[in-house]
Amino acid sequence: MARIPYAAPEPLQQMLRRTPFPEDTSGNVFRILARAPSVGAGALNLIYAVLTETELDPRLREIVILRVAQRSGAAYAFAQHA
Repeated sequence: MARIPYAAPEPLQQMLRRTPFPEDTSGNVFRILARAPSVGAGALNLIYAVLTETELDPRLREIVILRVAQRSGAAYAFAQHA
């Protein structure tokens, strides 16, 4: 259960329109970021660039994400990428 209530569908869709992610994206991380749409859109654009515009092999990229999540105690991020 989330500690902060998720955003309603409309703010989520408005935020997603400002990112390369499809408007029907509904993961919990997106719903939380929509609580602060200007920050959320910026964060999602950065995440998208890291996931799609780097020269790292996709498998190595996921290993790096898992290691950073583990080292920083980010259990949610680790679970999403495991």
